[in-house]
Amino acid sequence: MNYRERNEIVEDLVEELRECEYGTVTTLGKLLKATGHDDQDLDRKELKILWDLLGTAGNAARVYLDWRMSKDKTEGPVEDLEFMVYNKNATVKCPRCGSGSTARIRYRIPHTVRKCSDCGKEFGGPPLIVAKDYLSAEDYRDVVTKVEFTAYETFGAYTKITVIKNDRGALVSVSEDPSAAGAVQSRQVEERFWNGLMYQLYRRIYLKDWNKSYDGPLGRQGARWELRIGMTGRRQRNYHGSNVLTPYFKELMQIMMRAF
Repeated sequence: MNYRERNEIVEDLVEELRECEYGTVTTLGKLLKATGHDDQDLDRKELKILWDLLGTAGNAARVYLDWRMSKDKTEGPVEDLEFMVYNKNATVKCPRCGSGSTARIRYRIPHTVRKCSDCGKEFGGPPLIVAKDYLSAEDYRDVVTKVEFTAYETFGAYTKITVIKNDRGALVSVSEDPSAAGAVQSRQVEERFWNGLMYQLYRRIYLKDWNKSYDGPLGRQGARWELRIGMTGRRQRNYHGSNVLTPYFKELMQIMMRAF
């Protein structure tokens, strides 16, 4: 089980937890089966890793797990230990309109998407770039080479965070308005950080499904931001907002600030 496979299994588990009735009692083993994963395909070490990650990933999605039902977590297989699910605030926002009225649609196990009841759009499917002839597809996480986020202030000053993939992982740099002191700082990060960044952008905040622009009324003073994604083959995806924030702006800020 590699890094991506592990994260995708955990994501499937958290999506299942979101749909549980508040106060449901379940186990890791039951969640794995419900999401189309066979715990027989995982060894003891892999199951323990999933057990440890589930609570953290759940908290990030506002799903809280009460493990007190399993008083001694060292006894018995981890996949059989029971816990209670508290998910009252675990709504999933639509990345296009921001509505919290979204429902999961399962086309085939374990592939699921969500549909917004307000704008009617689906989101959350695999982050793929599908060829025009529909005969091939690329995963964004395999072809992205650069992430550049810029937040502008009212009078033209800005802060820019850039993450560029390299052989050792990625180079992170932060630059500010040239008139500011200490304009540029940079540091090298490990490959697992880059992998985590790709996971956060494309699986946690649904970047593939964002609008290209989030623009408010002209003349209104508000935040202005840009997110530029560089890819292999000189391809690029750009997202921006003027006076309007993407529904996942807070999460995007948190992700990019962690880079430095």
